[in-house]
Amino acid sequence: MKNMVDVLQGVAGRTSDTIYDLFFSEKKVVFAILLRPSDLARMYKPDLLSVFVGRPLISEEIKTRSKKLIEKRRLSLKNKNVDEILAMDQANTQLTFEEIESVKIRNSFLSTYLEFRVGKQGKRKIVLSLKRSQVAEAERILSKVFPSGALLLHRRHGSAINRSWTSAR
Repeated sequence: MKNMVDVLQGVAGRTSDTIYDLFFSEKKVVFAILLRPSDLARMYKPDLLSVFVGRPLISEEIKTRSKKLIEKRRLSLKNKNVDEILAMDQANTQLTFEEIESVKIRNSFLSTYLEFRVGKQGKRKIVLSLKRSQVAEAERILSKVFPSGALLLHRRHGSAINRSWTSAR
């Protein structure tokens, strides 16, 4: 993977049924979509059995199919550079490091978020959900990608520590 620095896998978008892998290069981050809500709609087609068996069995089936689809798409991204990954799906998008004002990992009582502030004075923000188990990996990657950027620690919501990196352009 030419110019690839690292990958943060399995980050949720606005909804829990939108999953991305974030590919960090030397100059940008590419958001590669692995699962979208329309995938789930195609997976679930109600039938007579689902009416009688109920939601738990259907939920488990959808979860299994989702995992298989994510792994299939993730495999198709292997050995590609960030530009090839970007071109693979029109829903894939990128942020150049020049566009990024800051990146924060925010901890709240119930959730953990990865927040990119972009544009002039960071007016636009892109917020993704992290699992708590992904926080250390996200911090490691962000420290590697923004080594000269300032690392800021914020205490909010009790003892939660929120970290942010400012882009050194």
